[in-house]
Amino acid sequence: MRLVLLLLGTLAVVSALTGGASNALEPMHEESVESESVDTTVDAEMDEVEREWLSDDEAAFLETADESADDMSDETEDAADEEEEEEGVSGSVELEVGAGADKRKNDKKKNKKNGPKKPYNVPCDLSAKRGICLFEGQKVIVPDAGPKGLIGRYTFDDNHAIDNSRFGNHGASRHSNAPGRGGAGSSASFNGDEKSVIEIPQSKSLAALSEFSLSFWIYFPETLDPHLPKDCPIIGKGVSDDRKLFSFSVDASTRTLTFNSLSKGGRVSSRGRIGPHRWTHVAAVRSSKSLSLFLHGVLDSTEQSSGGLQEPESPLYIGRVPWGDKNCRVPFYIDDLRIYSRAMSRHEIEAESFPSLGAIEPSFAHLGCLSCGYGDAVGSCRSGYHLCSQTELNAGAYQVARAMGWGDSQTHIWTNIGNSNPPPGVRLAMCCGGL
Repeated sequence: MRLVLLLLGTLAVVSALTGGASNALEPMHEESVESESVDTTVDAEMDEVEREWLSDDEAAFLETADESADDMSDETEDAADEEEEEEGVSGSVELEVGAGADKRKNDKKKNKKNGPKKPYNVPCDLSAKRGICLFEGQKVIVPDAGPKGLIGRYTFDDNHAIDNSRFGNHGASRHSNAPGRGGAGSSASFNGDEKSVIEIPQSKSLAALSEFSLSFWIYFPETLDPHLPKDCPIIGKGVSDDRKLFSFSVDASTRTLTFNSLSKGGRVSSRGRIGPHRWTHVAAVRSSKSLSLFLHGVLDSTEQSSGGLQEPESPLYIGRVPWGDKNCRVPFYIDDLRIYSRAMSRHEIEAESFPSLGAIEPSFAHLGCLSCGYGDAVGSCRSGYHLCSQTELNAGAYQVARAMGWGDSQTHIWTNIGNSNPPPGVRLAMCCGGL
């Protein structure tokens, strides 16, 4: 009899506990759902505020990128949920209260669209949609800011070619590292081998660029072999030499750069030469009317260009390109590569290139002509510039000419002699904007 009473008492206690747990879980679940709805509303408001700072093209791209990430993340998480349901959780029992289990699963799928997009081909242990606050907000981790139109920025301080422009154009392969510009951080190192290349997959932000700009720092750790092929592409986007959006090529014999782009007259070569053992800032601008090439922030050469771009779907290659000559083995370092979906202004390029020329501003002097008579030298200066005087040459024009590779210690340079009779012969002309 005592055993029967004991069993009946145990059953009563279990029944009471089960009923209590069920009643307790229901309000907790309702409170959780209400909290999730509030969080979703706050997230939506923050999304709206953030996107007010973006251009229409950037906002449209981010909207499309979110939808693509949602689709990929849905498939991955659904597969993980099915695997978890099949295997079960060892040593634990999941308690579902009535229809709450189905609602929880539906809410989980619905809220997947609020999740962040993971970097391409990069393993992440932690992924967050918003900034991360540490020590009660004393340290805040947020995405890097960037100028308007910046669709790719690569500092190469890692070995994954991570894009810091918020557009997620991450590299699909790793790269070797070398010392960074100014001894800070790292740069990407290439030895010219066929496998020494970074491939950045095609994306909507990198496609259909009617106008664009690129800027980067480049360093040649050794003197280039003059017997290399004439044009060795080291950066390019396309599938072949006649089907590409653009390419940067090096001529080892003259140490000059050539910027090619698909358009009528779409080729411009530098008059300056890239010297070894020093960092050189390079920028190229493709506008609707011209191609321009800058070295150290100084406009080195420009060519008129017209016609639209019909770019094939293709990755962006850094190091070498698939259509280049196999004998093109150009070792170099590259740092702080930036890609813009617009034509950069001259003052933006000058700001990025500082302090490439030391204390001398890039607008101080420009090249008039490499080899010309005195009359042609005077007429080669742009509006607002004049043939440099001896004082201006000593104040910095000599340094600009040497850094740009326009001349060396054996080069003779014209000086402004006013109305005096000029000597015969040809010399280098430097044009100055005044001290």
